[in-house]
Amino acid sequence: MPGWKREPLEDYEVDELIEQAASMSDEHELIVRMLLHTRIQADDIAHIQSDWVKWRRGGVWVQPAGDWTPKSDAGYRVIPLRDPDVKRLLNQRFSE
Repeated sequence: MPGWKREPLEDYEVDELIEQAASMSDEHELIVRMLLHTRIQADDIAHIQSDWVKWRRGGVWVQPAGDWTPKSDAGYRVIPLRDPDVKRLLNQRFSE
């Protein structure tokens, strides 16, 4: 039985996914854009704190939050923020 093979989304699929997420809420759009453009893990997004975002340094510093910690030492990392829409949505999220 052949195994499942991951294939990257086509550009139109990415656009449609972002459009659908944006039609739901800014938070949905932020999550989808972060998953697509930063390669951050979903668990990290679920625990992200405003003090993780270092605007001047242009990244998200993944670190412990409350009773949550990354699964391994490799989980403590910097995730670059390059996409302007991710930056805009993160700014909106943490300035509310």
